[in-house]
Amino acid sequence: MKDHDCFYIGNKFGKPDERTNGIYFKIVACMFTAHIIFNGVFISLVDSDMEYFRQFFILFQGIVFMIGAIYAFRLYRKEFS
Repeated sequence: MKDHDCFYIGNKFGKPDERTNGIYFKIVACMFTAHIIFNGVFISLVDSDMEYFRQFFILFQGIVFMIGAIYAFRLYRKEFS
């Protein structure tokens, strides 16, 4: 899924109102939960002297954003199908 696809799905939800704010809150809550889980697992399993610490941390951030995009797509299909 490309960046413009996520932007397109965000536009399909409509203009900001009470309904879309709830949808955005669900997406952000899903991303936050994934972020906490990834950080907890990463910090508990990885040594502090790891050479590529930042690269793995950025990778997990990218995965969290991908989870948010997939969840937004699922909500869009559920809401409008």
